[in-house]
Amino acid sequence: MNHAEDLEHELAEMHTLRDVMRLAVSFFSAAKLHYGHGTDNAWDEARWLTLGALGLPFDSPDWVLDARMTSAERTRLGRLLRRRIVERVPVAYLLGEAWFAGLRFRVDERVLIPRSPIAELIQAGFEPWFSASSPLRILDLCCGSGCIGIAAALRFADATVDISDISSPALALARENVALHGVEDRLRVVESDLFDALGDARYDLILCNPPYVDAPDMEALPKEFRHEPRMALAAGDDGLDLVRRIMGEAGKHLLAHGLLVLEVGNSAAALESAWPGTPFCLFTLTSFGESHGPAIGGIVDGCPPGLELGEQDLQPDLDRRRPGTSRYTTQRNEEDRVRILSGVFEGRTTGAPIGLLIENTDQKSKDYTAIKDTFRPSHADYAYTQKYGFRDYRGGGRSSARETAVRVAAGAIAKKFLRERGGILVRGYLAQLGPHRAATLDWDQVERNPFFCPDPALVPQLEAYMAALIKAGDSIGARINVVASGLQPGFGEPVFDRLDADIAHAMMGINAVKGVEIGAGFAAVEQRGTEHRDEMTPRGFLSNNAGGILGGISTGQDILVSIALKPTSSIRIAARSIDSLGNAIEVATHGRHDPCVGIRATPIAEAMLALVLMDHVLRDRAQNQDVSCRTPVLPASVSPPEGS
Repeated sequence: MNHAEDLEHELAEMHTLRDVMRLAVSFFSAAKLHYGHGTDNAWDEARWLTLGALGLPFDSPDWVLDARMTSAERTRLGRLLRRRIVERVPVAYLLGEAWFAGLRFRVDERVLIPRSPIAELIQAGFEPWFSASSPLRILDLCCGSGCIGIAAALRFADATVDISDISSPALALARENVALHGVEDRLRVVESDLFDALGDARYDLILCNPPYVDAPDMEALPKEFRHEPRMALAAGDDGLDLVRRIMGEAGKHLLAHGLLVLEVGNSAAALESAWPGTPFCLFTLTSFGESHGPAIGGIVDGCPPGLELGEQDLQPDLDRRRPGTSRYTTQRNEEDRVRILSGVFEGRTTGAPIGLLIENTDQKSKDYTAIKDTFRPSHADYAYTQKYGFRDYRGGGRSSARETAVRVAAGAIAKKFLRERGGILVRGYLAQLGPHRAATLDWDQVERNPFFCPDPALVPQLEAYMAALIKAGDSIGARINVVASGLQPGFGEPVFDRLDADIAHAMMGINAVKGVEIGAGFAAVEQRGTEHRDEMTPRGFLSNNAGGILGGISTGQDILVSIALKPTSSIRIAARSIDSLGNAIEVATHGRHDPCVGIRATPIAEAMLALVLMDHVLRDRAQNQDVSCRTPVLPASVSPPEGS
């Protein structure tokens, strides 16, 4: 296809800017352009190029789009569109400008096109570490166009800023941007190979978006990135060539309580491997597989060596989650036998990644043939198709809760470590199924019924309710409570990796979860301060509305988590929907499905809480093993008020 000739011919028939945008979208899509330099789709790319080329703002009103073009405007647009389509030149280079942190900057092929997430930190004023009125000394290292340092200078009116780069051509453009934004009086431009020409200068804040693309990723970059300076992207086999130097030298140039903000992109995994003692995320699970594939599995990384571990330690929790164990769950009959492939030798963990594999043995993919071109309401089908343009319709593919078996296996490792090494017990129960709530909590009863219900008096009601629901072909939601006991105070982080934030993030990653509460949760809306606050006495806390977490850090009380799961969306009762072409249809799902996903969710929720706690325990061991505190640790159990 000759895009240039076809574009020339069709552009001659265009009369308005809207016509040109529509034409551009068609050609961009046909040419399979890559969007990653300011937009993420063909329409925004076409609008930016068309309006920007004529000096018009991106949000120009409709009457501007419908105005007729002049011959000169058509010629200019045609030239730029050809370069974007044929040469794959990014729009920012074609227009000579880009936006960063809400500010306009001049750019050309001497510098990277600004796109760093550091912009968000600048706009937030780097809270809580600094305030906008702080008289800071700031360094923008590997500055390129100077956008990071200039944006920081404008955000912190009393700051003095150095911007530094090894590239003379890049610094020439950076000086233009310094003048454009009028910060010459507070900003110094330094040509330097990292810190070499900065002498003994020290800073409150060092910001750096260095080259961090590893060799395999460099080879796979889309053509658009080939127009950017290679020296600003390529960073060796693992993407850490410059990062290693920066990590080694930055400490000498930071003031007391100074902060280094270093972007590493896809090289984060290599960074964590290179600095295993640094508190990044330490305990991780990577899962793989689909509902109707040959197997599902996962890699657990970060488990310390020496933990006695075998498949027999993981299987009990998998059996608790396993389908087909009662008439109230899906009748898909999977044994869920887990195999440990690596990371364990002679019955103990070695510290190497632990490979887990669970074979799928009872798939019935033909049950889903009838819905391969339709979207089930409230299922992930539609969203997956919109994101990927393709989906595995067999049992939901990757979106199926089948994948959670791997999480349960990994969670069993974490639960064993927490219990044996830290005295931390993680357990859960079904608190509510539809309108039926547990009135009592008897932990001994939880494993004695198929619902994980702690209230034995409620079990007959649940059995009757579920039998009627199954007969009707409908489904229902549920609420699961999870409790972690024995976690000492001081675990967690104060800002971005708060313990409660990480727990909520993990719980929302469970299929069908639509709500998470910690402690009093949403009930806090109706509580007064006198009711909600957890008073303390020398004998202990008087309540636990905080759910065992204050300021993102554990208090030593029980961690209390509650999750709400929606009703299963795959049911036999027909509902209105559309097919893949957008035609109106009715869908009734056949096959084997859980009438209440909450029934099997208890071990999944336990696993997710254990995975989060495991990571925070390991982080704390790396960070604070030498920390001592004279304040006594209060008893975790709630004590009655004094004098009672």
